[in-house]
Amino acid sequence: MDWTISRGTQAKCSVFAIALLLGFGAFVVQAQAAGCKTAPNGMACISSGSFVRGSTSGKSNERPTQKVTLPAFYIDKTEVTNKAYNECIKAGFCYRPYRFKLPKRFARRNQPAVYVSWHEAHKFCRWKGKRLPTASEWERAARGSAASSYSWGNDKPSCSKAHYRGCRPRRPKAVTRGKANSAGLMHMDGNVMEWVQDWYVPYRSCGSACKGSNPKGPCQGRQSCTVSYKRTVKGGAYNLRKKWLRSAVHRGFTSDYRRFNLGFRCASSSNVLLVPGKPTHMKSRPALPALKGPMSASKAKLFFGFPYDNLKEKKLCPIRYRSGANCRDPISYVKSNESRQFLFRPYIKNLGGAYIGVGADQNYNFIAWARSRYVWLMDYDPVIPLVHKIHRAFLLRSATGREFMSHFAAKHRKKSLKILRKVYKKDKDRVQIARVYYRYRATFYRHFNREFRRSKRSRKMRQFWVCTPRHYNYIRKLFKLNRVRAIPGDLLKYNSLRGAAAAAKKMGVTVRIMYFSNAEDYWLYPAHFRKHIANMPMDNLSVLLHTFSHPRWLTKKWAYFHYNIAHGKSLQRWVKTRAAKGGDYRGFYYSGARHLLSRQRVDGHKKGLTLLGMPTTKRKVTP
Repeated sequence: MDWTISRGTQAKCSVFAIALLLGFGAFVVQAQAAGCKTAPNGMACISSGSFVRGSTSGKSNERPTQKVTLPAFYIDKTEVTNKAYNECIKAGFCYRPYRFKLPKRFARRNQPAVYVSWHEAHKFCRWKGKRLPTASEWERAARGSAASSYSWGNDKPSCSKAHYRGCRPRRPKAVTRGKANSAGLMHMDGNVMEWVQDWYVPYRSCGSACKGSNPKGPCQGRQSCTVSYKRTVKGGAYNLRKKWLRSAVHRGFTSDYRRFNLGFRCASSSNVLLVPGKPTHMKSRPALPALKGPMSASKAKLFFGFPYDNLKEKKLCPIRYRSGANCRDPISYVKSNESRQFLFRPYIKNLGGAYIGVGADQNYNFIAWARSRYVWLMDYDPVIPLVHKIHRAFLLRSATGREFMSHFAAKHRKKSLKILRKVYKKDKDRVQIARVYYRYRATFYRHFNREFRRSKRSRKMRQFWVCTPRHYNYIRKLFKLNRVRAIPGDLLKYNSLRGAAAAAKKMGVTVRIMYFSNAEDYWLYPAHFRKHIANMPMDNLSVLLHTFSHPRWLTKKWAYFHYNIAHGKSLQRWVKTRAAKGGDYRGFYYSGARHLLSRQRVDGHKKGLTLLGMPTTKRKVTP
């Protein structure tokens, strides 16, 4: 058989090949112009382009329609599943509400994660290196560039096209069951409603924030927003009527709203995902240089010069072991009862800078670990500043921790009282100092003696300041150099905390550590406290250490106190975050520390510790 190809046929083949190559080249150019690259696993790329958002035939909040242009983006093909969300919980980045168990009919592994607030959805997407989609992105992904009513077109809804009221089963379907739209996305019309990034307002009230190129809605979707207190929800749900299935439908709910028909999916602007890793504060820092000497006269004037709070104005609370904004606990906590302070150590080691703290000698642990340079100690209990004066007198006369402890032994009490009377001969509080020593001497001795015994049994306890020579010597040197000031101070009053912040700023010193113990457990943030925190001279290494006594902040109760570390710059941003009327606390988005914990906490490196806003390393995940 003759397989020879004629010249005419060869010419035709050549023309066809050239046409094919040109067509393929045009396709490649078109794909590149659309901005799509290889999508991350489980995501689809939505090409750049324009579409008409909103509807002329729907509800009034969907009008007027707007032509919107979006760059290419990536969005999850399915809603986030219970399996994925439980992995986030296990990783310590996500939480379920306190003492809440998801009913079995909503808890299957491949069902969408429901009963999730906007904040929890936002945190999950951050954990994955993604974000929530904007309302415009969601609508573009649902209906494409066509101005159709539904993701499948303009045909009437049916149970074969979407899962809504009247369809079986009467619960959310598995996220992979059903028909995908033209972009390969599942359940963009029904199954469960979905959170998006935008604050909710009707389109007619949105203005320029909802128009043009890549609109992000009011306040650009940022947390601080006085235009609206609701976040936008898109899509229908298994228990909602078919009128809610239209792609243009959007509703608003408060960011803490939860329902069994409300879930979410994530999006990304890039196909390279930046997944959060370990907190950067866990990295080892070099040892700080030794203290050279006392501070200059000009700094000393600022350090000691500001006035402190009058504690006589604060009444005693009627119930022991309870405190509040308007009264203080009748019990004096002359020693710490926070037994797991070692949890803080990896985050504050060698931070240096200035230190502001409340409470008794637990502060010395944090100061010694951080090698703080300037120290302001304060407390709303007038006994505690006197306790620091007692410790100072004995520290200056004791070369070792054992010798310091011996001043509280019963056989040395007369000698120790003589030392106190001599040191504070001209002090206006000399009588009260002697009384405090006489009343709490045995308590101090048992406390320090127990710490020495524990340090022999546990490596964690060997870092306690009085048991470790290098830590003890550092605290002693700070007192010798007159770099510690103990004053009466109420965090809710106007002098002590504000004065320390102003003094640090004028001295050119960064406040690296604030320690408020469990004070924030008992009150909300007033405006002047927010101002004091916002004015604190802090940098990216600054932290706030605090404890809480309620078990709701943990998946399991590990100790009486729950320990938390907040990033200083994040805290300054949060205390200034404003909210619209109806979703605010006196005009602010966060009412207090508990509110912050409920929305922002993630687990630390050990059980019983959580973190707020701590910067982390980033790990790249490529498709």
